[in-house]
Amino acid sequence: MAMLYAQLTHAIGLNDVCDGLRHHVGWLARIRGASPPSRNGFSHANNIRDAGMAEKLFWGVLQHLRTVQPRFGTGRGRKGLAHRFKRVIHVVDSTTIQLIASCMSWAKHRRRKAAAKCHLRLDLQSLLPRFALVDTARDNDNARAREVCAGTRRGG
Repeated sequence: MAMLYAQLTHAIGLNDVCDGLRHHVGWLARIRGASPPSRNGFSHANNIRDAGMAEKLFWGVLQHLRTVQPRFGTGRGRKGLAHRFKRVIHVVDSTTIQLIASCMSWAKHRRRKAAAKCHLRLDLQSLLPRFALVDTARDNDNARAREVCAGTRRGG
């Protein structure tokens, strides 16, 4: 529940999520008796949680939304940036995610950049990601271009 809250409210950090959920403790209790997480517990869970859990959660929520509304994520039936194009338009971009130096050992921090890089391919019609790759920031965008664009077809 805390991860969903963080995503929907565009929370900036751990304190933002914990304080916001503590503010809405009454509404939160109505959802299966949930309680707001403590800062220490939430931080510990983020350190040991497998990244595959977030991916499974994303695909599960997407599947549920498509079951409830079959046209969800297709880009049809709404006016927007790319509503008039018949072909799928992919936007490819990357961004560097700065990491906090305290989460890395001092030796690793000195040898490498304290950052990660996210390469993303976005379907412009549905505004849903079609591919995402998070890796160390040492690689150039050209080194990951083949992997990011592997699911696209030429001219279509």
